[in-house]
Amino acid sequence: MGGEAIGEEDETKMVHVDDIDIAYKTFGVGDPLLLIMGSSGTLDMWPLELLSELASHNQVIIFDNRGMGKTRVHMFWAGRWELS
Repeated sequence: MGGEAIGEEDETKMVHVDDIDIAYKTFGVGDPLLLIMGSSGTLDMWPLELLSELASHNQVIIFDNRGMGKTRVHMFWAGRWELS
């Protein structure tokens, strides 16, 4: 495997978008590759071996979805759902 060494201690960064602070990490250089964790997973659940391999040829971006991990929501929607 080529690429940089990736570990759980890598810095988590934050970006503020509207009502949310999104936690993310980036690794490697090259074309961007955005990995989206499904269900209730967090960015720290990606296998380090996979991230290392992908980062050997790409800039890999992983993040925590809204309400998961280190991502913070500042406002909650005060509306209600209506079913028709």
